[in-house]
Amino acid sequence: MSPNTLREYVDERPLSSSLAVGGGHALLSFLLWSLFDFEDLLASVGTEPLYVFYLVGGMFALGFVPAVLYARYGLRAPGAISVFLLVGSAFGTYRVVASGATPVDPTAFGFYLLLWPGCVVLYAVIGAVEKVALGS
Repeated sequence: MSPNTLREYVDERPLSSSLAVGGGHALLSFLLWSLFDFEDLLASVGTEPLYVFYLVGGMFALGFVPAVLYARYGLRAPGAISVFLLVGSAFGTYRVVASGATPVDPTAFGFYLLLWPGCVVLYAVIGAVEKVALGS
């Protein structure tokens, strides 16, 4: 594939906006991770770099994938599901942390970030259903 053909195929505007949304989701997730006083990811880089890469990559992908689906195909459901999962898991975790209880297992927010590949698949499936339902 020639560079000109590739440039025509990939529209830079949706890609750059999707990168921004993915970065914003990663930043927000990292701030929530710190607010909930979970383990220090920066300190874990030296001992568990693959784990940190998995989490940070997931933080990014959870925002990037719905943004791409919206920018390229106009699909709104994956973005709505993404917002629902982020806000719902953060609220559930906040209620546990604010009550003073020490979570033993991963909280809702922890599960949201640890199981991010499942969320990405869910976004793709919901997006495909929306695309078929709208007849696009």
